[in-house]
Amino acid sequence: MFNTIIPRMIPSIILRISLFDAYIAGASLKAIAEELTGRKIPYSERTDTWDKARIARIIDNAKYTGDEEYDSIID
Repeated sequence: MFNTIIPRMIPSIILRISLFDAYIAGASLKAIAEELTGRKIPYSERTDTWDKARIARIIDNAKYTGDEEYDSIID
């Protein structure tokens, strides 16, 4: 079971760290979305098209940034 789940998770984790790094460095949501779409990085199993709303959802997600309920997984 873990042989299929873990390899899929690693690119996802790396992508989110890169996404946050780009945002912190000053990249716009649109620029990040265009970069990911241009590199054909899948957003989901159904699409590899990114937009700024999708980027914003990830950046605003407390599961990554932390809050009272979740510890931060992105520093």
